[in-house]
Amino acid sequence: MKQWDKALADFSKAIELTPNGGATPWSYLGRASTYRGLGRKDDAIDDLTKATERWPKLYDAWAWRGQFYRDLEQWDKSADDLSKAVELNPSWWPGYWDRAIARVHLKQMDGAVADLREAVKHGLPDAEQTLRNDNRLEELRTRDDLKALLVEVAKQKR
Repeated sequence: MKQWDKALADFSKAIELTPNGGATPWSYLGRASTYRGLGRKDDAIDDLTKATERWPKLYDAWAWRGQFYRDLEQWDKSADDLSKAVELNPSWWPGYWDRAIARVHLKQMDGAVADLREAVKHGLPDAEQTLRNDNRLEELRTRDDLKALLVEVAKQKR
């Protein structure tokens, strides 16, 4: 716990010492990560919100906040932030993957499969194994479009 507390103090000091709120986005992202490590998720989201407001084109801030919302099972907010993250960085496969998981929970199955397809396209590691075995995709297993994607992925491996 002491290391987290020291990190929190360091990031907070960096933000405080920067005149006129001119801290870098990484100070806010670092402090948000530290808050997360301390179990202070609301504080983490507050810092990520500040980062999205100050640096709206920084996909990392949207991505991290979307992932934090995912961890809190706030699926609609997660999907919204991850949508912004992949809009800003369309080749970022984790954004599509995480948004697919959020969309499964939101019962947006067509969008979830489309996101899985994009995740595969942009480099999802061990795609076939992941698509077959991740429990969070259970509701999609009987869908023909997911089966077709699995066939495509299997063919790519050959």
